[in-house]
Amino acid sequence: MDENDWVDELVTNYAKGARDEFLARWKVWPIDLQNPGPSEVTIGLLHRQYILAVNIVGNPGTWSIDIAPILLRSMVEVYIWLSWILVAPVERSMKFIDDGLGKEKLVIKHRTDEIEAMGLNPEDDWMLNVSKAWIEDHRYSFLIDVNLSGSWSGLDMRKMAEEADCRDFYRFTYPSFSSTVHSTWNHVGKVDLIPCQNPLHGGHRVPREEAIPLSVDFPLLAAKYLDKTFALLDKQLNLSIDVESTFERLFVEREEEASNEA
Repeated sequence: MDENDWVDELVTNYAKGARDEFLARWKVWPIDLQNPGPSEVTIGLLHRQYILAVNIVGNPGTWSIDIAPILLRSMVEVYIWLSWILVAPVERSMKFIDDGLGKEKLVIKHRTDEIEAMGLNPEDDWMLNVSKAWIEDHRYSFLIDVNLSGSWSGLDMRKMAEEADCRDFYRFTYPSFSSTVHSTWNHVGKVDLIPCQNPLHGGHRVPREEAIPLSVDFPLLAAKYLDKTFALLDKQLNLSIDVESTFERLFVEREEEASNEA
């Protein structure tokens, strides 16, 4: 199979395989109806990871160094968060939920202020009503605290990774992807600018005009991170899954095939 055929197969078939893997786990997911928070948080984050992977792999337009790291950092965060939560799922899931409710409460406050400043009635805004109903489905709004610290866990990402025993994964991914997310100089200076070709200009940098090339390394990483997340949850939750790994089938076997052809 040549490279173009493989990419076509990847874009066409990865989503179905990943969906089968996700649903296989959902069917055996442990749920405590007396305290559903931990199961809701963990399956919700796994679903988030699955959606991110499918959208990266299935959209070649994201396979560039100026776009992919933005999405991949989210996948790194999800993995580290899950790893940390699973150490003490009841307590830490509650922290995750409480922080999210507080953030939504703050969004409602800011949106209400904006609508009132325009001379309109906030109660007529359907988005506000949906957000309020979602919060009230959890608990009364006045019982919800707003966390202004910036970290739902009370720790920065590095410390969470250390406590969750995935420090190396953090070190090799999160800082480099963050430069793309935050558009810092070590991204902009390398990706958005190139040396001027005029030798009389002293080598100053000018905007890149040509398209940034795509790389199959990025969908590979997305599929790898989802596979890594599946493995984490299978181990921590003792899930017995009899579904083929889509990552192994579409990526690892392809690499082995390419090595044999070389």
